[in-house]
Amino acid sequence: MPPSMLTQFLRIAVYLLTLSFHAAVCADVVKLKNGKSFEGIIKKENSTEVTINIGLGTISIKKNQIASIERSESDNLTNQWQKQYFSKGKFVPNGLNDLADAFNTLESNRKLAAKAKTRNSLLQRRRSKLFKDLAGIKSEMAVIAQRLQQIVPTKNVDRYNNLVKRQNRLSSQSVILKTGLQDDSEEATTLRESIANYLQHLANFKIQLKDEKQKYSNPPEDEQVAYFFTTIDQHVRDFSTEFHDI
Repeated sequence: MPPSMLTQFLRIAVYLLTLSFHAAVCADVVKLKNGKSFEGIIKKENSTEVTINIGLGTISIKKNQIASIERSESDNLTNQWQKQYFSKGKFVPNGLNDLADAFNTLESNRKLAAKAKTRNSLLQRRRSKLFKDLAGIKSEMAVIAQRLQQIVPTKNVDRYNNLVKRQNRLSSQSVILKTGLQDDSEEATTLRESIANYLQHLANFKIQLKDEKQKYSNPPEDEQVAYFFTTIDQHVRDFSTEFHDI
């Protein structure tokens, strides 16, 4: 085997071993007599069956089908497992799919609003420079206008013509700068409207979240529901501190 292929093979082998080790550390493993296995969180166990949460939902397995059970020793297993699946959009307790979909839409709109905020900041810096350049042009044109009043064109033809040419160039530059300012102003307005729409979406989502919470006890008795709401609450708190400087 060529050295390069051997190196690649070893890298793949190490990667697969790492994945196997991570799975062993981060999940309970139920191995069946038919050779299959399930990784997740064991939620319930009695004399006849074991119920395991595999991220996409829970399944119950008869004990007479189980060859062995390997339990994780991690105290934070539940949070780690649920967080992993929530981040992939898979961990959604029954009855909360509409809220999860609304949250995913909110996150997508937030990303667009973040891009709008970045673009708006760029426009503000550019507009500041354009205003500064325009002020400089106006000041120079005022000086030229004063000098033109002091010149007799027929006696200082070259100087007069040069000043007029310079004045015309500055006037053209002024038009370009004003057009740029107008274009940037219109774009900035659109960007701010986009951010405002997102903030309204966020406000509406908070109402929807509150309404959904009222359907459950406080805190919810179901561990998965409680974690789901806790996770969304944290995101909403983070979202609520953004975009205040627009």
